[in-house]
Amino acid sequence: MKLHRLMLVALCACAPAFGLAQVTAPEAVGGLPALKRQYEAAIKEAQQRGRENFQAAQQKYLTAMEALENDLQDAGQLQGLITLREEKRRFAQDNDIPKNAIVGEPDGLRQLQTTSRNRIQADRREQAQQIVAVSAKYMRELSALQKALTAKGDSAAVGEVLAEKDALLDNNVVRESLVVVRSVKGGGDAEVSSASDAPTGTKTAATEPPKYRFYTPGKEPAVASQSLRSLHMVAPNAEQTANSVNYQFGVSVYQRPIEGDKKNFAVIPRLTLAAKGKDVPVDSRLVLDYFSHGAGATSGYKRESTETIPQNKIGRGMAIVMDAAGIAMPVTPPRQGKKTEKAEKEFYGLVISLYSHEGKLLFQQCSPSALIKECGAEPAAGKNSLP
Repeated sequence: MKLHRLMLVALCACAPAFGLAQVTAPEAVGGLPALKRQYEAAIKEAQQRGRENFQAAQQKYLTAMEALENDLQDAGQLQGLITLREEKRRFAQDNDIPKNAIVGEPDGLRQLQTTSRNRIQADRREQAQQIVAVSAKYMRELSALQKALTAKGDSAAVGEVLAEKDALLDNNVVRESLVVVRSVKGGGDAEVSSASDAPTGTKTAATEPPKYRFYTPGKEPAVASQSLRSLHMVAPNAEQTANSVNYQFGVSVYQRPIEGDKKNFAVIPRLTLAAKGKDVPVDSRLVLDYFSHGAGATSGYKRESTETIPQNKIGRGMAIVMDAAGIAMPVTPPRQGKKTEKAEKEFYGLVISLYSHEGKLLFQQCSPSALIKECGAEPAAGKNSLP
């Protein structure tokens, strides 16, 4: 709830900055369904424009590297050519130019990287500002509609509007864009990440959330082998078994401490998503349903939370590795004499689902097999749960 208030304040504060006028109750023009359609269309347009801008910047960078390669060949600069070739390979995999990828020499490549990176960063800031502007306007429209429906005494419709406001504040794309906009207003030299490696939500601060992170396969940070546990993923039905021709999940989990929290630790899934027979489409999403069970031998399991990770396009034959935000689990109490204490609950398993932008289920697996009954075409409602 505290995070929702912070998000609401942030959205409302952004409205005047983008020249958003006061809105009136939209009952006469279709109510909530119409507002939602307009909002989703505006967000989709902003994202499409962002993709087009990135593709243009990407192509310009690739073309400039080809020209630079010709110059280096003419000058016989072998070391420069080797460095340029490594950068072309890196960019083909990462599709980005982070700070740590900028080389020291040759000078031509360093200047080209810096210019291209600044262009990409500026485009991403512009997209974030557009998304925040549209979302702030939508929040104001929802508030106006809520007041009008409350005055009419339509409690059911008011409940729908409240649920939509909650969904807006839980939207990862909005949260990521707010982080970018607020960092720019703060005047810092903040790294502007793409949606695929921007942070998720948190319950403690809107500007310092935990992160899900994406890595090029083979370049993910090492995890202590004793901490990493592989999960055996199973398909819930024949249809999903057939879909394994097109997509593949590789899943392990590991533990890490939560800063400032001695009572809980984080269970982090490390996921590999591979596109085998088909591409993972643009704007798809990976949904993780987390389950726990009690410490007792006869205790059943329960769904703890749901995390959504937006996905960029993954071409057929390619894969991406990611660390999810994870879930908080209680630390096992210290042993009392000869008695071995157990935590009140423990991590049990996952249902992982891949959905297209339109909400179509593309692939789904779970671990352990007892969670098959929890699988289905519709994602469970939930929130990212890591404190």
